[in-house]
Amino acid sequence: MAIRSFLWHIIIILKVHQVQIVTTVNLQHRLRVQVQPLSENSVPEEGAQNQRPNRIGNDPPRRFESNLFNFQPRRPDVSGDDDVMPGVLSNPFNFRPKMPKDPTKVYGLNPFFAQASGQNFNRPTTQRPQVKTSIPPQRRPEENNNLPGTRQTQIGVMPKINADTIPFEDTCGRAVTINQLVFHGGTVQKGAYPWLAALFWANSSAVSYTVSYKCSATLISQLHVVTAAHCVKRKNRGYDETLDAKDLLVKLGKLNIQEWTYSPGEKIIAPKSITVHPDYISSHSDADIAVLELIERIEFTTTIRPICLWSGPTNLEVVVGKLGTVVGWGMDENGNITTSEPRQVSLPVVSHEDCLSSSAIFATQVTGRTFCAGFRNGSGPCNGDSGSAFALQQNGRWMLRGIVSISVSEHATRHCDLSNYVIFTDASKYVDWLLSFFK
Repeated sequence: MAIRSFLWHIIIILKVHQVQIVTTVNLQHRLRVQVQPLSENSVPEEGAQNQRPNRIGNDPPRRFESNLFNFQPRRPDVSGDDDVMPGVLSNPFNFRPKMPKDPTKVYGLNPFFAQASGQNFNRPTTQRPQVKTSIPPQRRPEENNNLPGTRQTQIGVMPKINADTIPFEDTCGRAVTINQLVFHGGTVQKGAYPWLAALFWANSSAVSYTVSYKCSATLISQLHVVTAAHCVKRKNRGYDETLDAKDLLVKLGKLNIQEWTYSPGEKIIAPKSITVHPDYISSHSDADIAVLELIERIEFTTTIRPICLWSGPTNLEVVVGKLGTVVGWGMDENGNITTSEPRQVSLPVVSHEDCLSSSAIFATQVTGRTFCAGFRNGSGPCNGDSGSAFALQQNGRWMLRGIVSISVSEHATRHCDLSNYVIFTDASKYVDWLLSFFK
């Protein structure tokens, strides 16, 4: 899977007579600046055994002399503004991959979260009757599903579902097909990750209407998707501003983001509003999370279902060493800016200590509300995968643990440097905030 992004704010380190010079470059999606295309020099080394770009191998990353962050790869700002943020950021990190009706009707509280955690957030929970379905003999039930009040879900089949009768706890985090997980990127089957959404920026004028892929997002309810905050921000005359909801589109249930013809089980919908976490600032990875409220309720189907919010302990130690899955349309090993269909990769969570000791560049970006993951072998999310979910399985359900936030960039190619770890927003630290949208 190649997961990479478009508007990159990149810090380039040049050595002139052994003196490091830091310079800032903004790559515009329209490529009006005199820079090399992002696809150049991004093919893996000959003989590499993975499908990820750049930095192949298990050697530890080079150490930086100073505390420099290359602000994660961003997709270009397609706002039409030609302003480039002046100066060098105080935290010189290559910031994040970023390519350039009624809330009361939402299921009040994620019942699965309530059952698993036993916490009371003083929010009403909609009680829905259990629905029994006849199971054909040839279908094999999912294994080890011991959650109370839920029914067994078939895997490998796509039965017809009446979304109006499905209890929320029977849909969140459940896929109707399964994929064989891979370490270095692989294709995705339809229905394997039904919470996967693609976020597009729509630009209309008197003579044209263009739509550009921007980021990934994740469905968390009938009315809400969550993504990275930097995915819904842009620079305007040197200042950060949130994109207008009317300029965005969300694709659900569709794998090929280059196809715009309608097929059953797919949905293209506009957001009604965008809410960025109040703690978010563009020069940092902390609180890099935003919620988009959709203009109407989404009906759950076999290909459109929400992921479960995290439940249980939120301390990082309980998930260190566990493999999570990231799915997205980002840059592939051949240098393609985006892939037409998503690819998946599995990555291990690492401790803060391991992340910080791997390179000094992480010192100003790793916080108590972020975590690092990766093999540092050339596999992982990259340019174009901002906003993608880092999903972990618990008790047979997929749960949202993280959101792709930032990565170090390769100074020569301006692509993500996957010989370093990738930083994720720790979504478990924002569950209360996410639940506040379900009131």
